[in-house]
Amino acid sequence: MLPVERLSLALVPVESDCNGIQYWWRLEEPDAIRSFLRMSEFFQGPDHRTSILHHVSITQYPERVRLKDLDADQVVYPLLRDLQRQHFSDYLAYPLPLMGSHQVIITLATRHREGFRRQQLRGLYRLVKPLVQLLQVTPHFGTGDWKSRDPLTGLISRGRFEEQVQLAVASMSPASMPLSLLLLDLDGFAAYNAVFGHFCADDVLLAVSRLLSARFASEAGLLARSGSDAFALLLPGVPETRLQELAAELLQAVLDLRIAHPQAVGPFLGVSIGLATAVSLPGPASQEARQLLQRAEVALARARLMKGHSCCQG
Repeated sequence: MLPVERLSLALVPVESDCNGIQYWWRLEEPDAIRSFLRMSEFFQGPDHRTSILHHVSITQYPERVRLKDLDADQVVYPLLRDLQRQHFSDYLAYPLPLMGSHQVIITLATRHREGFRRQQLRGLYRLVKPLVQLLQVTPHFGTGDWKSRDPLTGLISRGRFEEQVQLAVASMSPASMPLSLLLLDLDGFAAYNAVFGHFCADDVLLAVSRLLSARFASEAGLLARSGSDAFALLLPGVPETRLQELAAELLQAVLDLRIAHPQAVGPFLGVSIGLATAVSLPGPASQEARQLLQRAEVALARARLMKGHSCCQG
């Protein structure tokens, strides 16, 4: 039996404009899966380029580091230096075959004084089946749609959303007017992340995305995760009076989640909302789509200046 004390599954994007995600769990609690999302910006920076996961995804070869046999100055990768300080003795990163737009890497670490034994590592293939099964429950796994989907929430990405906004503008007619855009940003989310950590922050993002998906299922809206803690919703044919009602209902629904946030204006996590509506289309679709997005972003910035849990219309 493998003496594993740290087990993770990383999905490292092949293209740097994709998001990535990493799963952790304990072998004795296989159903208790935790996740940690990395946005595409991370994979374009030095922290990723100097990581062992990047090295393994490039070489496509397993990497084993016997930490107990090395001095601290001989450990190249920052993650492994941290593991050595935590008294881990052995580390293994094992790449699976490339799956669409992401490289999947299993990593194992142990504090056992002898590390991993050769015969134990031969049994590693037995872990592959349950790990692939875990991947298969991830939204859009294996569909080639990772670039346009957020792997944590399953919502479409900002780039894909902006493409859809342009298509919606191009197909508009007087009968389909108006076309409205709602942008939502979680108030003080960076502080929440700093206080409670990435796992709790991911849970919040999932809770808000599920709320939005359920709340706007009947409104024929297009929903996206447009940033680290931001969401966007395209609402065609919704009257302006109804749009204001939807925004007010959404503000209250987020408060009703009762996500405690000690640094929020109130006791619970709130949101800021920016609204914009296109009622006529005098110019090219690409230009009108950009202007609609810009007006919504300006309205969202004004809502943020109101110190949280507010809505403004541009």
